[in-house]
This record gives sequence, structure tokens and C-alpha cells, in this order.
Amino acid sequence: MKVICPSCNADYNIPETRIPASGAKATCKRCSGKIVIKPPVAASHADTTPTSKSKRATPTLPPVQTARFRVPPPPEGGISDASKFDHPCFAVFPKLETVPSANLDFDEILTVNKKGGYKSGKNKIKVNVITCVAPVLKDILENDEVVKKVARGVANYPLEVLLGNGALTLLYNRYAILCTDRRVIMINTTYRMKRPTHYLFQIPYADIKKVKRGFIFTNLTFLRKTGKKRIFNYVDRFSLKEVAEFVTTQIEEPKPAGKLKALFDDLCPSCFVPLEKGLQTCAHCQTGFKTPRTAFLKSLLLPGWGDLYLGHRLLGGLELLVSVGIWFVIISTLLSPSMETFIAAGILLIVFNVMDSLLTLHMAKNRVYGSLSRTISS
Repeated sequence: MKVICPSCNADYNIPETRIPASGAKATCKRCSGKIVIKPPVAASHADTTPTSKSKRATPTLPPVQTARFRVPPPPEGGISDASKFDHPCFAVFPKLETVPSANLDFDEILTVNKKGGYKSGKNKIKVNVITCVAPVLKDILENDEVVKKVARGVANYPLEVLLGNGALTLLYNRYAILCTDRRVIMINTTYRMKRPTHYLFQIPYADIKKVKRGFIFTNLTFLRKTGKKRIFNYVDRFSLKEVAEFVTTQIEEPKPAGKLKALFDDLCPSCFVPLEKGLQTCAHCQTGFKTPRTAFLKSLLLPGWGDLYLGHRLLGGLELLVSVGIWFVIISTLLSPSMETFIAAGILLIVFNVMDSLLTLHMAKNRVYGSLSRTISS
């Protein structure tokens, strides 16, 4: 039987009698890539019956296998669709067939259960992460970049919690964490991870000094060589270990940066190229970004307006309701002769407006928000 390595197209002739019924794995001698060999399928005898026209048997061609689950993209343009290859995970999770899978190494991402299959709650979470970011995955990744680990996490922004909105800000801090062979990509998603939203970050491995994970709490911290930190205060415990161990190996043996020539954190929400700090327009696709100053002034004038400007509809709507309630109290005090009540209501309004505007400013400065016409969620 003829077996072809999908990584380098080297071909091997293997006797069918040496292949067990459950299949086998081999390593390519040319490129060291993995080759998974499926058992030969018994040839049908139906084609050997002579027909009235040809009076000759139809020859049966020897089977040719493409035996790796993640197939590299074509050398020039386009990305192959790996869903057409017979990986066992597609039978367990059929929705993976709709995902452009050429840049996903399922052997690394998914874990085999005790029965040798892929059906597990852990893999279900990982598949949900993949399908959530699938609409933008092809555009974010380089053609030869491969995702090795995935996880979900909630980012930690203590100042946002401190400024009065508490757990509400956590609704906007859910991320899909993708560890590729050259960087960590963090894509903001809706809280239930149904779709990607407004902003995303990256950390090239060349910029990571150390990875720390909590032993009691499920927190994950990327320590940067620049002294900065990227903290997730919640990551699934099973993913926590996988991500930390994998990133640590990449730090010890860093991969080439490919087309990533600069160690910028933010990625453009429209064309996904790395961005310098403080830009108001993407130099690559000319998409305009929402400015922190505008968000700050809108929230200072009317709490909630700045968050609506940034696309935080739920948070902005709740802040508008609170603001209306405060104005109702102030108007009521105008009908009262008590000066103390009027002063107290005025102070409450000022404090609320200032705190909300500072919160909005912090959120706007720490994320890049695309224009209304072009964002990930559009």
C-alpha cells in the first residue's frame, strides 16, 4: 500500500499485512512529520465483473492515503480545509467540519480520554473556543502558523472593578486564548463565547519572560520582558496546566517570528496587523479607531454614553438608568427647602459622573476599538 507524507509528499510502500486493523503511526524519515496510517479497505469485487460493452474487468487502483490530521496549507495562497480528512474528532464534534482547520493541530489541542476517544467535557470546551473564533481565525493567523493549545479565560482589570461597576466589567473581559507555534493570541468574546467581539491582543513568545499559574486559584499570568504583565484571573484548571507548560517550552526554544516584525500587543480589529500605541487610524487598512478622549468626555457628560460609544450596550444601558435615577433625586430636591439634601445629591452626581468617565477612559486606553462600520463583531 502506498502512503504519502502530507508534510513533504514523501511516499512509502508498506505491505498491507504489516498494518494492524486499528491503524498505525509512523514518522517520516525526510521531514520527521507524523504519519497516521489507516488500515486498507477491502477492495470491492463488483468492479471486476465484465460488462457487455467492455468485456474486460475494471482495474482496481491501489489505495493512496493522506495520513495526517492537520494538513499544511498550499505553498502559494489559500488554506486547505482539514475537515475533509478522517480525524476521529469530527465524528464526536461534527461542528468542527465547518471550521477552516488547516491551521489547527487537533492532536495537540484535544486530549484522548481513558477509552481512547475524544468525547469529554474538556474537549467540548476546547471545541466551543475554536468554533467561537472560527469567523476570524483564518484572517488572524499567518498561512504557516499553527494553533497548538486553546483555552478560555477572564482577564483581570482590578481598576475597572474598583471604579464601581464590579462584576459587570467581567462580562466584557472573556477571552479565547490561542497558543500558536509563535505567539499567544487573546481574542475577546461574548461572555458565553458565542462570537468574537471588539478587540484582541497578542504576546510573541520572544517577549515572554515567564508563565505563572495559581496552585489554589485558577489564575494565569504572563510576565513580560518589558516588566508588564498580562493576567487572567480565571482559566479552566485543565487548560491552565496545558497552556503554562506549552508556553514555557516555547520560551526555552523560541520559534521564528515569521512576519511579526514588532512586539506590539494590540491587533487591528479589522485587518489584524500589529499596532503601535496611540494610533487613531490603522496604517494598513485605514480603519478609524474610537478614541479614549471621546469616550471619556461622553461619559463625563452623561454616564453610560461613553460605554455605548465603545459598544458596551448592557453596561452603558445600566449606567444610563442609574444616571436617570440620580437626576430624579436632584430634581426632587429642588422642590425641597433642604439645602443639605440638594448638596448631597449634587455631590453624588459629580462622583458618579467622574468615576464612570474614569472607568470608560481606562477601558478605552487598554483596548483598541474599531470604528462603527468595521469591527470583528460586525
